[in-house]
Amino acid sequence: MERETIGSRIGSRAAGVALLLLTGASVSGCALFGLQDGDGNEPDPALIADNLVNTLTQLPELDPARTTVQVSAPNTVFGRHVVAGLDDAGYGIQAVAEDQGTHYVRYRAERAETERGERTRYRVAIGAVSVERDYRVVSGDTLPGSAQRVGGAEARELTLNDELFAGEPLADFTMASFEPGPNLSGEDEPGMAAANVAPAAPARASVESEALVRQNLFELRRSNYAPLFSEYEDIRADTLIFANDSLVLGEANKRLVAEYVRALDPATDVLSVIGCSHGRSAIDNGNELLAIGRANRVKEALMFAGLDHDQVLEEGCWAGTYHEVFPRRGVVLTLKRRRDLG
Repeated sequence: MERETIGSRIGSRAAGVALLLLTGASVSGCALFGLQDGDGNEPDPALIADNLVNTLTQLPELDPARTTVQVSAPNTVFGRHVVAGLDDAGYGIQAVAEDQGTHYVRYRAERAETERGERTRYRVAIGAVSVERDYRVVSGDTLPGSAQRVGGAEARELTLNDELFAGEPLADFTMASFEPGPNLSGEDEPGMAAANVAPAAPARASVESEALVRQNLFELRRSNYAPLFSEYEDIRADTLIFANDSLVLGEANKRLVAEYVRALDPATDVLSVIGCSHGRSAIDNGNELLAIGRANRVKEALMFAGLDHDQVLEEGCWAGTYHEVFPRRGVVLTLKRRRDLG
């Protein structure tokens, strides 16, 4: 039997998921964004959720058949449609009480007044990968108001399901661009390409993090980024402590992350993120999973706050026994500034 689109239902299986989330998890207000019920003049959240989730499903790292996402109870109309869309696409849905897990789902809808008029930008992120787009209402119909922007994923061919919309989008809007990390500026940039021929965005040559195979610091005995870091000096370092066998960032760590985002100068600085787990763990292969997961969790928070993918250099340090070089369970976050070699 043909599956219905999320524009025609949030019932059946998706309603069961929504019920599970509402009864099994508390709402995490800082991680949930979206418009409440509108007055009929707002873009259709069901079409938008379908449009954005469709793009995420085409990325290999988010293959629905192999990916379980973590979702807190939605408290907005758009949020409920996003959850339904993920379920409809075939993702495994795990209810969580707060932002935890490598595939934690975030979303938001944001109105703004710009020199080009009013617009509403919608964004859906799974972990560190995001997709966003402007939408508008014309004669009662929801239409794309910009091209799509994908962050945190390698460029590849995409097929936008823009046939969802009653009217045909402008030619310049039937496109997608890729960026190393989530873009929260709300402004489009030149260089968009047709969705079927999406080019890769240039990476910062000084970092070259994408080509690096990261190894365990405990075994390597030095940073994976040692050649790069030789050109930098440490400005500030803090340890973000995690609970035992946990990937939950917590409010205190989130405030610390925000301080680093404000302090970073994109012209001269990078952030070192070292995830740590040492000693006994109740999780199979837990030390490695926790070290890498904690580093990714902090990087995800930094990118969600607006930093680029290649400004945050993550790696892990794990061992079955405790040692004093790195914390037992946490993340070492260091702000590094390029030395003046002139």
